[in-house]
Amino acid sequence: MLRVLIGILVYSCASALPVPAFRVSRLSSPHGASSHTVQSSRRALFAPAFCLAAAVPLAASADSIDDALRKDKDLLRQEEFDLGGVLSKIKQILRQEKDDKATIKLKQKAITETTDDERLVALKAEVAALEKKIAEEDSQEEALESEKAKDTAIVNTQLAKVKAKEAIVDERDSESEIASAI
Repeated sequence: MLRVLIGILVYSCASALPVPAFRVSRLSSPHGASSHTVQSSRRALFAPAFCLAAAVPLAASADSIDDALRKDKDLLRQEEFDLGGVLSKIKQILRQEKDDKATIKLKQKAITETTDDERLVALKAEVAALEKKIAEEDSQEEALESEKAKDTAIVNTQLAKVKAKEAIVDERDSESEIASAI
């Protein structure tokens, strides 16, 4: 669409250049030889206005595409930041879960070695608390994994939008370079 508009703009502006007056003789006229003076075409009268009228929407369209691309890039950065936060939380939960499991192993070893009943009850209570904490961490991890999947889909969609708009902007820029070379 943009190519067509630029083509029309270039054609109409180029064809509107004033053509110098010259004489044309009609030798094959049935009334004999007559001469006519050919001046600039009607297009030449309206071309400057058309060029200006066509250039303004194209410039506005270019600005709107650039603004949309900038907004999409900002949104992509924000979504990537959000995804990074989710990944960081998952990593932190996994690290904590690993530490809790190591602590449980140590406490279970201490349970097998202790002979004190009070200490045995305290260690079992600590192990039960840690197992409950691990179960909560597992549920948090599952929720974060779901959020990670959603954020990843959003980031991929946003990335596709940015790439598509960048392709449009690159195409527009290359066409404007070609148009300016003409």
